[in-house]
Amino acid sequence: VTVAKYLSTDGRPLSDPALSANGVEVTVLGPKGIAAERKAAGEKARKEAREAGRDPADVEELGASAEKSHLSNYDPKYHTVLRVKDPNDRIGSYAHVSPQGKEDPASSSLFSGYIFMTHDPEVGPDWGLRIQLKTPKSMLVRSFALKDVPLP
Repeated sequence: VTVAKYLSTDGRPLSDPALSANGVEVTVLGPKGIAAERKAAGEKARKEAREAGRDPADVEELGASAEKSHLSNYDPKYHTVLRVKDPNDRIGSYAHVSPQGKEDPASSSLFSGYIFMTHDPEVGPDWGLRIQLKTPKSMLVRSFALKDVPLP
């Protein structure tokens, strides 16, 4: 699946029939999306503090701390952050696609429930995102047996 100019979808799920058919939901989190996620983390911390009976000053301090620390290692110059729902484990890899169509594989890591894709600073708003899906059509399964292999 390739989504052109995916950074413009900040805070909204990517729309693609192949993603939907495989039960995958990918939301790109740019500056607006990150701000919304931080605000939600702060509200969650405040709610939990109120339910625990903390005094109002502690409630606000815990909420502000959660907002500040949530996704604090995000740097838009080097990272693209994705919130991914992939219950069937269909996603195989991610890549950035230049405006000329050249694929640039992205190293990605899972951190606090978010996918952080590292990229060069040249990746900009006119770049695309390619998601390689693992489907029955794209996977080749071959059974094999090892013979005369000494076991340790």
